[in-house]
Amino acid sequence: MRNLIVITALVLLPVVILSSLYYYNSINYIREQEIKTDIKYLSLAGQSIDTVLNDITYVISLLEFDSFMNEAIEGLIEDSGNISPTKYIYLNSVWGNTSRALMSKPYISSAYFYIDRNPQFVFTTQGISKTEDLTDKSWLDSYVGKPDDIFYWSELRKFSDTGHEDKNIISIFRKVPILSNIGEAKGVVVVNINQNYFDSLLSNIPDIENKKLYILDDRSNIIYQNSNDPYEMYVDVNQLSSFQEKEKPEIKKVGNNNFLISITQSGYYGWKYISVIPMDTLMGKLAYVKRISFQVMLVSLLISILLSFIYAYENYRPVKTLIEVISQHEQGKDISNINFKRNNEYKYIIYNVINNFIEKNEIKKKLTEEKLLQKETQLYALQSQINPHLLYNVLDTINWEAINLLGVDNNISKTIINLADNLRYITNQSNNLVSFAEDLKHL
Repeated sequence: MRNLIVITALVLLPVVILSSLYYYNSINYIREQEIKTDIKYLSLAGQSIDTVLNDITYVISLLEFDSFMNEAIEGLIEDSGNISPTKYIYLNSVWGNTSRALMSKPYISSAYFYIDRNPQFVFTTQGISKTEDLTDKSWLDSYVGKPDDIFYWSELRKFSDTGHEDKNIISIFRKVPILSNIGEAKGVVVVNINQNYFDSLLSNIPDIENKKLYILDDRSNIIYQNSNDPYEMYVDVNQLSSFQEKEKPEIKKVGNNNFLISITQSGYYGWKYISVIPMDTLMGKLAYVKRISFQVMLVSLLISILLSFIYAYENYRPVKTLIEVISQHEQGKDISNINFKRNNEYKYIIYNVINNFIEKNEIKKKLTEEKLLQKETQLYALQSQINPHLLYNVLDTINWEAINLLGVDNNISKTIINLADNLRYITNQSNNLVSFAEDLKHL
């Protein structure tokens, strides 16, 4: 049993070490790959949004430098800000041609073009409208309240059409130098993007249902979010304001959970894209790795135990045979005809040990028999050296002389008779074995 445990430990130890290394390296590799994948998809989503922002910037630039539009506005708007019906129709026609570039983009829901010289009217994607007739005027309040040194910004606004529910709109503001020197803002272009478009644009990001996405403007104001949690839970606002890196992944513990927080910087309007996802979700593939690692370790354990048992049994069997041989020998059984296989080195050694043991015992047995034979031979030789007849005659002569001198009943005669009987008992025994009673009689 001890050999089985030792062999199993020796076989299982490398398996456990290799499995642990595989598991540890797999965790680190998957973790790095998932982090890279997360920041990659966030960057791709940011690039898609940047493409939208680039298109908007380009369209606004076309409007800003549209000579026909500028000439129409400069020639048709009176100093009082009023527009005659004829001029209105012409200006509306010119604006319609210009606004088609805006409305050709699927992500633009509406746009406004406002000129300080003509506060009574606003150019909209539905045509020229009176300012007082607009249902959406919060953008105008934002424009009027902005300092002169801020030329572009973005806001998340709520817009409500008559009879419709409120909807979130991302508005991009750009001041333009209409009818003034370049660099002196005298108007604003407002492009409105429906937030649902961003939902569809970001829906292809993997694990989007588990991710919290935030889009911030250059002042860290929320432009878009798909979660009710404030982004300040995950990101330090002070660090975010000084953020200059293109990409920055970070693992941060919030409450009892760890989150991967990825941030990328937009190339337009100072926007920042933030992705927040629980590490448990991100590392979901680890469950598969854990299961595979456990299965590999379990199978390896079973195989190692089986191989260890087979190896221990095959090597214990010769030892068992050797023990049986010794036991049979101690019991006096014949061990000379035991057949033992020699199909490996270990068994060959055991075979030679058993064979030497058998040969040694055979030699010992022969030596014992030879010693007994030698003793018998010596005894026979001693017996043969004594001439019984001569000895008996001498004893009889001495006996008669003792009778003549001392009479029949004397001690000398009795002693001689007993000696003669003992000599006959000793010299006349052809069989080595006698009864105890007979032997006792001659004591």
